[in-house]
Amino acid sequence: MDKEVIPKLNQVNYQLKLLKPKTAELQAVHKNVLQFSDLELDGFTLQKKSYAGGKSNRKLYNQGKTKLDKAESYFQKAIEQLQGIKTKVFSLIEEI
Repeated sequence: MDKEVIPKLNQVNYQLKLLKPKTAELQAVHKNVLQFSDLELDGFTLQKKSYAGGKSNRKLYNQGKTKLDKAESYFQKAIEQLQGIKTKVFSLIEEI
C-alpha cells in the first residue's frame, strides 16, 4: 500500500489543492472533494501504520477506518452537489 496507493493519493491530494473553482457551486463541490481526499489519505496512512513493524495495532487500524468512512460521506455530498448542477444545466438546455 505504501509504495503505490499512498504516494498516488498524495499526488492527487496535492493536485486537488491547486484547483481554484470560480463559481460558488463548484467551490462547494471542491471543498467536499478536498475533505474526502484529506480524510482518505489520512485513513490509509493510519491503516498502513497499524501494520508497521510486523505487528498489528487494532486501535490505529480502526482510527483509519473511521476516517475512511467519514471520507465516503464527503464524497457522497460532492456527488449529490454535482448531480444538482447537472440538473440545473439540463433545465437550462431544455429552455433553449
